[in-house]
This record gives sequence, structure tokens and C-alpha cells, in this order.
Amino acid sequence: MLPPGLGFNAISEKALAASASARLPRSYFDWAAMIRLTRSAAVRAAARR
Repeated sequence: MLPPGLGFNAISEKALAASASARLPRSYFDWAAMIRLTRSAAVRAAARR
């Protein structure tokens, strides 16, 4: 059980590839942007250690 407002998402490599080649507009999730932000945050966190 999670507190209100907290959630987890997972995406497979196949789904990520399908998302990258899809031409429909994205109104909610842009996985590429989320992955880019997560990687940059991980790099910043590693640099602080």
C-alpha cells in the first residue's frame, strides 16, 4: 500500500521502443523525458558522494 499521491511505474524495453517510434501525441507520459531526468539526477547524486 502506498500513501496518496505516490506511485510506481515500470516500462519494458519493448514498450520503450514502441513509445520511441509512436507518432501519436503524448498527453501524459513522455518516457524519454522521464528517463533523461532520472539519469541526470542519478549523475548529480553520484557526484555529491
